[in-house]
Amino acid sequence: MQYTTLGKRTGLKVSVLGFGAMRLPMKGAKVDYDLAVPMMQRAFEKGVNYVDSAAGYCGADSETAVGLALKGWRDKVVVSTKTPNYKRDQHDVFWRTLEQSLKKLQVDCIDLYCFHALWGKRFDEHVACKGGSYEWIAKAKEQGLIKHICFSFHDTAEQLARIAATGLFDVVTCQYNLLDRTNEPAFAAVKKQGMGIVVMGPVGGGRLGAPSEALQKLIPGAASVPEVALRFVIANPYIDVAISGMTEMKHVEENCRIAARKTALTAGERRKVEGVLKRYKKLADLYCTGCKYCMPCPHGVDIPRNFDALNEYRVYELKDRAHRRYAESDNRATRCIACGACLTKCPQHIEIISQLKETIRTLDSDYGRLAVRLLPGKLARCTLKGGSAAVEMAARVECYNISDQVARPQIAVAARPRGAEVKVGKAIGELAAFERKSLPVKFAGTIRPNRPIRLGLAIENTLETLASTSKLPAELQILLARPGGAKALAGGPKASMAGELGDVKTPARLARLHGATLAAAYDAQALHLRAMIRDDAAFLPDHNSGRWVEKGDRLVLDLDLSMLARPQADRPPKLFWQIFIGLPDKATGKCPVAVVRPIWHSHDGIQVTPRRAAGGWRLDIRIAWPFLTCPPGKAGSALGFNARHISHDAAGKVNVSRQWAADTGWVVLA
Repeated sequence: MQYTTLGKRTGLKVSVLGFGAMRLPMKGAKVDYDLAVPMMQRAFEKGVNYVDSAAGYCGADSETAVGLALKGWRDKVVVSTKTPNYKRDQHDVFWRTLEQSLKKLQVDCIDLYCFHALWGKRFDEHVACKGGSYEWIAKAKEQGLIKHICFSFHDTAEQLARIAATGLFDVVTCQYNLLDRTNEPAFAAVKKQGMGIVVMGPVGGGRLGAPSEALQKLIPGAASVPEVALRFVIANPYIDVAISGMTEMKHVEENCRIAARKTALTAGERRKVEGVLKRYKKLADLYCTGCKYCMPCPHGVDIPRNFDALNEYRVYELKDRAHRRYAESDNRATRCIACGACLTKCPQHIEIISQLKETIRTLDSDYGRLAVRLLPGKLARCTLKGGSAAVEMAARVECYNISDQVARPQIAVAARPRGAEVKVGKAIGELAAFERKSLPVKFAGTIRPNRPIRLGLAIENTLETLASTSKLPAELQILLARPGGAKALAGGPKASMAGELGDVKTPARLARLHGATLAAAYDAQALHLRAMIRDDAAFLPDHNSGRWVEKGDRLVLDLDLSMLARPQADRPPKLFWQIFIGLPDKATGKCPVAVVRPIWHSHDGIQVTPRRAAGGWRLDIRIAWPFLTCPPGKAGSALGFNARHISHDAAGKVNVSRQWAADTGWVVLA
């Protein structure tokens, strides 16, 4: 293992490789100590003497795991952790967080205590100001609870240099890797202050873990792209420690082997790598510099993220990573309606719309298909008459040709209950390449509370690229909640959406065995969902798996809280939640639940009551508003969610995946 000095201000001798305790192996919502502790101790045995954690890592369980690993090693290892609670109104919380960190780490003094995710504005308004949190952390140092005052950083190089120039800090932890060198211009200024520089994300947070022939050949003889990435970072003379998040023992062995090299890169190798990266960067900048002047997109496209994924594919040849990153985004290029709002904002004069189409062609699995969605409109009239209600409402069928060929969809709409009147607008006709058209639908009829209106939609797709036509039934339900009672809608009777889960992947032989419907309503206390899952339920969740939600039949709820979350002064709220609900366990009758927010989170506050129904299950789901940390006042118009029903065969292989066609949910015709 190679060692260096962590800046003049600390004088600590540290290994060039640090153990990042953010991606420890998990067992449910907790760290798997049986795997994580031996990994860290093996790293210590191999000479790693720097470990980095934070109060919130791994569901707030990372520090506990580090504390267990430090037994017998405390005097040999430099411990760094972080506090997220340092705003001016968090004085008491700051001290409680520090006390909890000391207890979890099982130490009397923390070597490096960091303000977590510091940036320029927060530094000015909450740290360096009179009565700010720097006074608290300085007092903690005076009391011997910490040794060095540090910060982790997420801002521009200019802000990094400015904060370093104050002389208040001993060490900074910042981003730096092959693909992100934005902080590099500030390194000389940071070192001038005698500070240590610790790098997080040397492998790009996993981005550089994917295979890439273009990157691997940067260093002849390198065994992998991660080796190239780690050697590149360690070879930078300004950098003292590169912390790597290691999740398996093989990562420990491989990284320690790399960090034991006396010379990470020769001067000639480094010049060659930098020269090639410079050429790659110029090529990538031809498409997008990431300045974000084009944002926000009025239709929800994350333009820089889409272009970044495209660059990973065609410039850096990180093809698997690019496909995965694009697929995981909810702001994909398919949201673009070619309105042109972004074109005048781009200083590079990029043809953004045509480049987004190229992104779809390259990365979107739905390219070459026709997408259709049935959207609810406004409830024009809802008049209660005894035990029923007269309802008038509007809906819209929207078609999107995700291809370079002409499509000619034929659409038919019918409604239930019987006797309802449905009027459909003029036929869509032809759809040119990447064209969108919509068809208005009007409904008028009488329904009883908690009885849904069902708009049945049948589409015949004559997309020329397909060998045969496809027909797909899809339904949109509008559910009128009962006035009063447990599921009354806040503010009186309103419409809440429910939808037949549209068919995404269903073999014909299973089409009648699988399916689901979802209904939603809310009151002042909670969001209420009812799911009817028609399934043979032959394969139940694997409870022996640490993350059981990756296996077994399940319902996945995606909740968008962007319009509901209480605003925070200097950072965006956590906007997106996923709730995984498995089918009931035959032995206990309970449904396993897991929550991602975006990290694994306790599911206290979610009640799931299963009942066996003909051919499947009925799940009544109650999600309390305090659990979602948002008020119910605007839920009817602002809460966005969709659902997926995923079913497996007896071998555990996915054979059905159905997506609810909500306001952002497309039903794609293969």
